Amino acid sequence: GNPVVNRAMDTVYYCTSEGIRSLDLNTGIAHMLRWQEDYSGVLMGACFDGDLLMCAVTQQDGTLATEFISTGTGMQMDKDPALRWVKTLGDQFFLMRYAAGEQYLFGQRDQEERFEYLAPEGDGITLAALGLGGVLRITQQESGYVMDLYELESGLRKASVTLDGLERLRNVIVDPRGYIWFLDDDTLYRWDVAESPISDDTVYTAPWYTEGDPNEAGLAQCQRDAETLGQRYGLEIRIWKDAVLTPWEKMVPDFRVEVFETALTELEAVFGLFPEDMLAKLGTICDSGKVSISIVADTGTEQGQQTWVDGSAYIAVEAGETLRTELLRTIYRVLDTYVLGQNSMLDEWDAEKPVEDRIHYFLQALSPENESFFESWTNQSKLRTLCRAIRRAFDMGDYESALPWEQYLEEPLY
Repeated sequence: GNPVVNRAMDTVYYCTSEGIRSLDLNTGIAHMLRWQEDYSGVLMGACFDGDLLMCAVTQQDGTLATEFISTGTGMQMDKDPALRWVKTLGDQFFLMRYAAGEQYLFGQRDQEERFEYLAPEGDGITLAALGLGGVLRITQQESGYVMDLYELESGLRKASVTLDGLERLRNVIVDPRGYIWFLDDDTLYRWDVAESPISDDTVYTAPWYTEGDPNEAGLAQCQRDAETLGQRYGLEIRIWKDAVLTPWEKMVPDFRVEVFETALTELEAVFGLFPEDMLAKLGTICDSGKVSISIVADTGTEQGQQTWVDGSAYIAVEAGETLRTELLRTIYRVLDTYVLGQNSMLDEWDAEKPVEDRIHYFLQALSPENESFFESWTNQSKLRTLCRAIRRAFDMGDYESALPWEQYLEEPLY
């Protein structure tokens, strides 16, 4: 890695196979700052006015982590496998971690109170602008770019500018005098932040919680909301620690309140696709009398999981972008078992893997703007057979409107 020079420009730090060394530029004397046999760390830079060195190190499992080394003692002060970069100004810091998505944290060095995190809008590039008391967010759009300045103290978006016509924005520099400098091809631009104030009352910052120190009050409210939602539809919904009880002990639980709030809203939207009491009837084939759904951080696979334990159905899905699809997929597995137990209409289903094939058709039938998939006679026939079997199993032959998965039938069943 590259050598690192301290803020006073009198000491250079560099890595060798034996560890980290420092060179006094005034005397020319070098000494070992931190000895470690077969050291493979790479210096990334210094922070907090040169008090700490940042080193990328390879861990025993082959993954990378960032360790912080004191330039005074050579001791490791901290280590974070999820850290990607950190910027400091005096004792203030702003950093980005990547753990189940980008995480932007900020605070003061050695502060006792909880750190905070920033959740800017949209997908884009985030740059620290501590000299302006905030963070710059750059979002690319079809017509160019949008720059937003977020103020860390208030959590508000304080300034914004739309840059129509720019094709390749690069070399962005934050000027603490109140300007943002950047290039587009060979043209140099300057954005005067004070000239682009906006009024946005949304607060984009919040306290930062961890798995070991979660927001217990918020989680308790989420658990109550999950219980209320489950009672409405005749299901059991498990979150946080309860989510990884039997049979999901090997899965990774989630602890983030905002994740559960979003997930419960998505669950309610999925449950709303089914007629009243339909999901509750699925519990009648379970010894426990209900279907159990767990929201976890990681199922260990790319898809949601469904299994049977002692005659009861258990579902586990990850919170995130795939929740809706995987929830529908796993719910259908239980629904398929119920339908097969009520009638024989699906016994002759023509497919090498009948259940997987029916899941595919069920999901396709619930996908928006998917008319073309069901234009063929074969797909229409299979969809019609599936829909008739579901109606008969749930005694909905006289249901006088199309069910959501019947939207692409050429002839209605009511």
